[in-house]
Amino acid sequence: MMLSEVRHSKIIELLNQAGSIKVSELSKTYQVTEKTIREDLEKLEASGILKRVHGGVRTRRKLQCDAADS
Repeated sequence: MMLSEVRHSKIIELLNQAGSIKVSELSKTYQVTEKTIREDLEKLEASGILKRVHGGVRTRRKLQCDAADS
């Protein structure tokens, strides 16, 4: 089982590469429920790191992996 902090950093890495990604893709990639991914994304959005959109997430700006540690 992956710790949420590690998962957050990996989500940020993926967003840096892709610019946007679907909740379902993140769920499959990290083998957790979509509910867990949505909770992760809520935390990251509250930190100003990303912008949630219907069914997924997109970058607000160029992201840094260490931003998830805050």
